[in-house]
Amino acid sequence: MNRRAQRGFTLIELTLVLFVLALSAHLAVRELSRQRAARLRTAADAQLDAMAAAVWDGASASGFLSDMGRLPSALPLDPGDPASPLSLRELWACPEGTGDHRARPATAANLAPGAPAEIADPDVLVPCGWGGPYLSLPTAATRLLDPWGNPAETPDPAGLARLLDAEGAPVAAAGQPVAAVRHFGSDGLDDAERPPERPDQADAMRAFAAPSARLLLTFEPDTIPEIRWYAPLGDKIDGGVVIPGAGASQVLLEGLTPGVRFLKIFRADEAPRVVQATLRPGRDTALEL
Repeated sequence: MNRRAQRGFTLIELTLVLFVLALSAHLAVRELSRQRAARLRTAADAQLDAMAAAVWDGASASGFLSDMGRLPSALPLDPGDPASPLSLRELWACPEGTGDHRARPATAANLAPGAPAEIADPDVLVPCGWGGPYLSLPTAATRLLDPWGNPAETPDPAGLARLLDAEGAPVAAAGQPVAAVRHFGSDGLDDAERPPERPDQADAMRAFAAPSARLLLTFEPDTIPEIRWYAPLGDKIDGGVVIPGAGASQVLLEGLTPGVRFLKIFRADEAPRVVQATLRPGRDTALEL
């Protein structure tokens, strides 16, 4: 047996071994922390995508906007406390006083305030009302939290505005439509307030679908004396009447909400009929009658 084996490791050798072990542990912890931060960031971005899809799912032409005919409104998180933070509670809890989603006849009792009385028609059935929950909360949860534990409310505990209107300004009042939602990264700070930016810390925002669409109707001139259109507005029915001009072969209906919408077409040479069209936000849908 040699002398080196008899005396064991020297203090310097032990120190080097401990240093290597500590460095390896530090690098492993840093890599795990980086991976965890990346997972949380991915989950936070996916949550924003889910919120946008809850309002409007382009693949299935469905969601809150399609069912209710409007963007979700900012509502107090606690219905009994008007001073509580504003939230997107309508996406997971039925708004007070709103009925469930089902086909309702367009009778006078079901028309929305301001809808023309001429569209009342018991033969036209319009699906409308709250069809949620459009977002699912964890069991026993009463508020929506991002993966870092920050509530998706305005203002949040840091005073930041997570709910935005159509102009990108913070939603300020209950009942105001919410057009976009955002998170503030892992540190919960606005981009303007944080030190040099890191990818896992930067803000992210998702805008909801535009609340209006257009429908272009094409037909033989002088064959259609009247067109009535129907769309949901909450659990009521909105609509209008269009009289094509003499010799007209097209009518453009504007200001409609996306989703499956219904029209009653009156023709000069046959009985009236109900047709439907799936409208997409921000673009024209063409339909030949």
